[in-house]
Amino acid sequence: MVLGCKSFDMCARKHDEDGTPVEARRLGPKPSMQRLRLVGEDEGSPYPKASLWLRGGARLVDFVWAGILIFYLKELGVVLAMLYLLFADGLLKGQSPGKRIFGVRVVHVPTRRHAHFRESLLRNAAWGLLLTLHSLKDFGHIAVGAGFLFYGLLESWRIWREPLGWRKGDLWAQTQVVDGKAMDKQLKWQGLPSLPSASGRTVTGCHGENVSKSP
Repeated sequence: MVLGCKSFDMCARKHDEDGTPVEARRLGPKPSMQRLRLVGEDEGSPYPKASLWLRGGARLVDFVWAGILIFYLKELGVVLAMLYLLFADGLLKGQSPGKRIFGVRVVHVPTRRHAHFRESLLRNAAWGLLLTLHSLKDFGHIAVGAGFLFYGLLESWRIWREPLGWRKGDLWAQTQVVDGKAMDKQLKWQGLPSLPSASGRTVTGCHGENVSKSP
């Protein structure tokens, strides 16, 4: 459960002369009451970039699971594999089985929470579309393999090049893949909010403080 301000006018945002928000300030007599603030795309992300090797290993594990479904269940397996690739990142609080093994997690940057099924669908839509090439007669497997290889190399290059490791799918879903251990160390040093846990949710208030409550 998330606690925020009782009133929308308890928090306000200060602006520059050109109208750009610069610093949040609190109004009202009670310092403990804060309004929750969403983080815009232009503010970047406080979370460190996850290793390309960890992300690649996690993705490989998920591809193996999808391949097993196709191998044993044939046409039904193709449908199940597509659903798995599309929604896997929302299964375990921002982690697919592969990401759980390699210790990385998908975070929705504007709200500082783990990714849900909506974000998983948006960031993995391209993989699902490529899997539809399996329906092509005679060379469906080759088409899928070539498509996955080309798109995977393209996205890997973008992840390596981007300072925060954002690929196209992350831009569509406003997400970031983070390394849990490295992230916890950096956020603790910077005094920034940590990720939601199983026992409750942590969010950012007007001054960047954590506001959380376990159910």
